[in-house]
Amino acid sequence: MATITLRLDDAIKEELEVLARGRGQSLSDLIRWALDELLLRNGQATHPDMRPEISPLSLTVVERQQLALLHRILARVVGEDNDVDGDKDYQLDRAKVIEEGFVGEYYKEFIGILPELGPRDSGFVLDVLDLFRIVTHNLNKLTADKIEVDADLRRALRFDGFDENDPIEGHMLAYARYLVLDQGRWTELQGTFSMSNDRGNSHSRRAAVYQRMLAEHAKIKAEGRLDRDRPEDLLLGVEDLRRLAAAQIHPDRRG
Repeated sequence: MATITLRLDDAIKEELEVLARGRGQSLSDLIRWALDELLLRNGQATHPDMRPEISPLSLTVVERQQLALLHRILARVVGEDNDVDGDKDYQLDRAKVIEEGFVGEYYKEFIGILPELGPRDSGFVLDVLDLFRIVTHNLNKLTADKIEVDADLRRALRFDGFDENDPIEGHMLAYARYLVLDQGRWTELQGTFSMSNDRGNSHSRRAAVYQRMLAEHAKIKAEGRLDRDRPEDLLLGVEDLRRLAAAQIHPDRRG
């Protein structure tokens, strides 16, 4: 926990101590309460769309001037039926809110902005997509080599996407869709994001499952079997694929 040193006049300190005693609090607790009040953390009524992690509690004069100007520019160029940017009246209203400093309305500027997906979670998505690319490649290679892989194993190793109802996995899903559908990468996984597969919504959390598969994949990789024709691809046999499928099950639930 961070420590802040605060210098006060003796008279102010005495007044705060009296106030704290009257509330049955220590001076430190009183100051923490006051800071929470400032940051809207004490249960004040706020709009349900106001997200403290995204919506700032205040904007500088320069930020307000820039946002208001952008809204007034948009008011001149948007059409009458713009479902994305809003019409002229909407843009002028947003400019007025910013110019007048109506802080309680600031959150509307940031409704469409999501929290950042950090480097660790972003890297995890890339690792998962790479894992299932390797799995898909090896399943196709085994088929080409006329090596039988039973349907249950193929089904178990299908990429299910992420849980859209979970805040973090939902953001991971949006990133995966962007990479595969918008950027045209990992094209072998496009089927996961089709409408018939609910665009990759797994409807159950999958991150822990994928993490266990990645850990097992790392163990197999450490054994050093590489495809001599494509050294970047780990050569997986049927038993290796079964190990990856088995890793999906939590250790406490394995027989």
